[in-house]
Amino acid sequence: MSMRRLIQRFHYSRTVISKALAAIAFIAASSMFASGQAAEVLTIKSTGATAGGVGFFSDACRTDGTLFINVSANATHSSGGGPPVTSVAFAEVFIVAWDNCTQDYYFALYAGDVQFSIKDSGGSRPPKSATASGQLPSVDGNDFVTFQMALSGTGPLAEEDTQRRIRQGNITRKISLDVAFTRAAATLSVSTQSLGTIGIQNFSATLGNSKTSTTTVTK
Repeated sequence: MSMRRLIQRFHYSRTVISKALAAIAFIAASSMFASGQAAEVLTIKSTGATAGGVGFFSDACRTDGTLFINVSANATHSSGGGPPVTSVAFAEVFIVAWDNCTQDYYFALYAGDVQFSIKDSGGSRPPKSATASGQLPSVDGNDFVTFQMALSGTGPLAEEDTQRRIRQGNITRKISLDVAFTRAAATLSVSTQSLGTIGIQNFSATLGNSKTSTTTVTK
């Protein structure tokens, strides 16, 4: 199975919403995370509205680039084993690509508080529409990402209750969620300090409402 197909398949499991955490090709030997005993990088627990998606990009150096974005309402999160913090809205952005200039994988993980506005459908149904925006620092403190996203639900209602464990290189991602979701028409503009504006193509998005959602990333 190709790397892109694997990413797309897992995407419809987490963001389906499952929050668009598609099978991140969390690259082996990423320079961002040193090897060693397993340690927490990021943990997020949330209930309520979610929005996110996955898209693809390329530029002068990078090919087969993939960007994942996930926004969660009512999120409790911690990083590096620190104390949990509660946010009204919290987002994760993952970027991975093959860099032809360095002949190595490029990988970046960003997380932080964001602005998140929804048009509620009521009850446990996904939002009818949503907007989200913000500027997130990278977990290593060396970069930041800025984004704006708008979504409108288009598909039929679906539900997912699943647990997954994904390991790539020295990174392990554990996901547990119970979510109602719908596919969404969406626009996304995004840039990073290191890459500049990223031209996202084929952005596939979902809107969701999670009963429970927990994501833990360890190295």
